[in-house]
Amino acid sequence: MNFSSGTYSSQKVMINQTRLFTKAGEIKDAKIIYDFIKQSSIANNYFISNIDSLINVKDQIVVVFLPNNQASINISNNSKRVNVVRVKNHIYLESRDTSSVLNNYNQSFGIKPFFYSVVTYSPLYSETFPLPSGTEYLSLTKTKLCSYLEMEENEIIYPLISFSYFHHITKYDRSIEAYKNYNNTFNENCIQNLGELDTLAVQQLEVILIKK
Repeated sequence: MNFSSGTYSSQKVMINQTRLFTKAGEIKDAKIIYDFIKQSSIANNYFISNIDSLINVKDQIVVVFLPNNQASINISNNSKRVNVVRVKNHIYLESRDTSSVLNNYNQSFGIKPFFYSVVTYSPLYSETFPLPSGTEYLSLTKTKLCSYLEMEENEIIYPLISFSYFHHITKYDRSIEAYKNYNNTFNENCIQNLGELDTLAVQQLEVILIKK
């Protein structure tokens, strides 16, 4: 399929069941998954229990492919011009501008939030620099943010992932890392990074864009 030109607009969304993981692997008992979500106020607000829910996404995401590997992407009436980079059947819509983010971790030591192992795609350009000791933050990351699309035969998929990661520092102390409707897909290899008492809940959605 030729994605060198044309306008693609969101028309529907496919909702996948929430999945639950521990260090031992995936839990497939529907009642356990349901109870886990309902008992957690965070998880309860992040996941959609009824996968047949009707969510109106019509024209909420519009991608216009332009000449010279350029495109515009409009999400909820917020439009920006981006560079188009194709990698196999994936499309990276890369920001033209470089963003800077201050971090409380130092990438050189390999200590990063669990988020980075949960998602599949990462920006094509990203560099992290350590900051001098005595500053409030440990490192600075410069990156060009990307939107990620997957190409199918007659459509484009804008993937979304929601997850809640419950990390037990001790049996009684835990931290929670959560994201809702983040543009990316699930990397199942992250399961090997779970601790003995950790739990990860994940739900994926696929927003379908059709050529106008």
